[in-house]
Amino acid sequence: MWSGKRLKKWVEVQSPTTGRPFKVRAGYETGYLKPMDIKPGDVVEYSDAGWEEHTINGKKYIFTRQDSVICFADPTDTEGLQAHKSPEYD
Repeated sequence: MWSGKRLKKWVEVQSPTTGRPFKVRAGYETGYLKPMDIKPGDVVEYSDAGWEEHTINGKKYIFTRQDSVICFADPTDTEGLQAHKSPEYD
């Protein structure tokens, strides 16, 4: 398991019929690992779709893809957080 997103890699191959080279995107195992931009404890806004809620040891967690994160929130901005923060996700 890795922490981040495995990106596909462009590979140049030769056409078997014409002999001319062209580029194709190879599988995830050949690409490089883009590290996560989000760290534990970050406060983020995420899209309405593409997330799952799970309860682990009595605590609720939301799982989503990094691509679904819209922006980072400022944890010192208490006025903005109060409107969005739910007590069940503290």
